[in-house]
Amino acid sequence: MVPPTTGPTHHLGKSEIEYYAMLAKTEVQHYSGTNIELGTACGKYFRVCTLSITDPGDSDIIRSLESA
Repeated sequence: MVPPTTGPTHHLGKSEIEYYAMLAKTEVQHYSGTNIELGTACGKYFRVCTLSITDPGDSDIIRSLESA
């Protein structure tokens, strides 16, 4: 699952991510906040434009995306 992309991601890069996600039959989620908010939500002190969840572990990130 690849939840997403935030505003400043270049449109070509966004299309490329969506294309490869389609080939891999994975889900893409688009984050409505800013890349600064996404970085903060990930516990980072820098901007995050794209992230990939390979193992959700015991986090609630998947459930929070489903409820949104």
